[in-house]
Amino acid sequence: MITPAGQDHKFRITCMIPNFDMERDDFSFAIRDYFSREFYSFDKEDCFQDSEGRYYFLMENVPTGEYFAYFTAKVPDDDYDKQVRIVKDNRPLCKVGMCNCHSTSSCQCGELVKYEEVWTTNVDGGVYLADRDGNFILTSDGKRISFKK
Repeated sequence: MITPAGQDHKFRITCMIPNFDMERDDFSFAIRDYFSREFYSFDKEDCFQDSEGRYYFLMENVPTGEYFAYFTAKVPDDDYDKQVRIVKDNRPLCKVGMCNCHSTSSCQCGELVKYEEVWTTNVDGGVYLADRDGNFILTSDGKRISFKK
């Protein structure tokens, strides 16, 4: 599925750097495109927090492209004169308006097989196919699809 361009995208940040606490310590990050052009820049103060203290950021009206997150954490380090150690993490974030072949309309990457994640549910002694919300996947005439090994 191609995520349409022009929409707002929200992300939660979970940082697992040892000795780093998002609430206590300072951080910043940038969102860059495939060509390393910076589209968004965030400091800790620019982020939203939920009632559990987790951090979120919002990218508004995101144009078509492939985006990467460049996170910088200031980790306390008592063994270092500056008392803080810089840790960086760079990773792919999302693709907007394009598939893996960078097509912005119909997929041109020549995929011959596509995969969709499905689940099963046990009802009335049988195992049936279900979608991610637990709803039955039905045949064209409205019957449950039995899942067999």
